[in-house]
Amino acid sequence: MKVCPACGAAPTVQSTLGAAFVRYSLGLDNYLHNMDPRVKRRTQWLMLLGSAALLWWMLGVVKTETAGHWIGSAMLSVIHLAALGFFTVWLAPRPILFLISRRVPGKLKLALALNFFTGMLLLQLAIKTWRDQAGLLALMFVVLWAAARLLNRLVMPEVWAIYFALFGGGNNFESASPQGRYAKFD
Repeated sequence: MKVCPACGAAPTVQSTLGAAFVRYSLGLDNYLHNMDPRVKRRTQWLMLLGSAALLWWMLGVVKTETAGHWIGSAMLSVIHLAALGFFTVWLAPRPILFLISRRVPGKLKLALALNFFTGMLLLQLAIKTWRDQAGLLALMFVVLWAAARLLNRLVMPEVWAIYFALFGGGNNFESASPQGRYAKFD
C-alpha cells in the first residue's frame, strides 16, 4: 500500500514493523514488569548458573584445543579485548550502560561477567584458528593507538599553538594556566 487507510500517511519500514510487533512487545513489557518476584529470582539464578556452566564447558574446550600453547593467543586477546572494550564504551548507548551499572541486580552482573569470560575464551579459539589475521588486526589496533597518542600529545598542541599565534585566540588568558612552562622540565 502506498498510503495508510487509517491515517493517510505513507508507511515506512519502521512504522510497519512497529505496528506488526506492538502486540508482542506490549505483552513482553507487561510480563516483565508484572513478573512474580519468585519467578524473577529463579530466572536470575538460572541465568547465573547457565553462564557458569557455559564458562566451565568453554574452559574445557579451550584446554583441549590449545593444549598448552595459549600464551601467544592470550597476549593477542588482551589487545583485542582492549579495543573491543573501547569501542563498546564509545558506541554503546549511555542509558543502557547506566542501566546495567546501576539497576541490574548483582546476580545478573555476575552472570554478565561470566559471559564476558566465555567471550574471552571464544576469542582465544578464534585467535588460535586465524592466528595471522588476529595478529595483523592486533597490530593495527596498536598502530592506531600509537598514532592517536602521537596526534594528541605532539601534533595537535603545536597545530593549535600555530593557529592561535596566526589568527589569535580571543580573550582566553588565564593567569592560573602554566603559560607554556612545565614544572617538571623548567
